[in-house]
Amino acid sequence: MNVIVREGGKIIIRPTGKITAATVPALEEDIRQALGPEPVDLTIDCVEVQDIDSIGVGLLVATHNTLAQTGGRLSVTNTDPEIYDLFRIMRLTDHFQVTAKA
Repeated sequence: MNVIVREGGKIIIRPTGKITAATVPALEEDIRQALGPEPVDLTIDCVEVQDIDSIGVGLLVATHNTLAQTGGRLSVTNTDPEIYDLFRIMRLTDHFQVTAKA
């Protein structure tokens, strides 16, 4: 179950567990419902995410591309250090904001 918080023009989605092929369809649907024609700042808060696979990474890249077309932005926050390193190695940190857990 993904928690969705709306704060004005900002939307925060907090997935739980994993962002993998098994869970991506539900997260994708939540993202789709959160986005509209207006520019949106979307944050994926990964505080409760322990794992992400290539399907999950693909969803985040596609979400970034969709948001960029409408003037919105994607941020991925509170990632485990290993997930942050994955994003950094893949150079995704050059395209959208990614922060590791403190």
